[in-house]
Amino acid sequence: MFRDWIDELFRDHYQSYQLRRSAIHPPGLEVTLKVLEIISKRVNYLQDSTLSAAPPLHILVSGGSVTSGIQCGINHVGIAQPVGLKEDNDCAWPARLEHLFNRVLFDGKKVVKVSNLAVGGSNSEIGKALLEYHLFPDSFQQPDIVIWGHAVNDSYEKDKARAYFESIPGFVNAAHKLRICDDHLPLGRFIKPQIGL
Repeated sequence: MFRDWIDELFRDHYQSYQLRRSAIHPPGLEVTLKVLEIISKRVNYLQDSTLSAAPPLHILVSGGSVTSGIQCGINHVGIAQPVGLKEDNDCAWPARLEHLFNRVLFDGKKVVKVSNLAVGGSNSEIGKALLEYHLFPDSFQQPDIVIWGHAVNDSYEKDKARAYFESIPGFVNAAHKLRICDDHLPLGRFIKPQIGL
C-alpha cells in the first residue's frame, strides 16, 4: 500500500544530503537497546495478554506550526495521500509518523504512540517551558523519545547566540530531565521541519 508512495517520496523529494545528518549521528547503543526493549515488550504483550502490561513506545514531538499541522491538508508536491489517513489535523507529520510505524512496521498494532505537543509560532524556549513545567494532557505517559522541531522559529530569533547556545541546549536538558532516573531515555532527535523526518 505504501511502497509506491514511499519510493516516490524518497526519489523525488528527500535527497540523501537532507538525510545525511541523521545517518552520521545515530543514537548510542544503550539508548537503541532500551528503545528496542520497549518495542519488544509491547509486541510480546500484544501477542500474549497474560504477560505484564507494556505501554507503547511513546514519542513526544515539540515544534512550531509545521509540526503542529498548520495547512497540512494542502498538498504542494502532488503526492497522493495514503489510504487510511484522516483529512483533518491528523495529516500533520507526527500523526503520519505514528501511522507509518503502526500500520507499516507493526501490521496495525498500537506499538508506537506519538503525542504532538507542537504550538504554531513556538521556539525552543516555549518548548522548554512545556517540558520543564510538565504542561501535558491528563494521564500523559512519560516519553521514551523526544523530537525537537523548533528550527524554523529559532532561526528567526534576533539574538541567534542565545537561541543556539541557551534555548536549544535548555530544551535538550529539559527533555533529559523528564526521565531523571533513566540514564538512557528519553532519546532526543532533532529534525528540520521543512523536510519532515
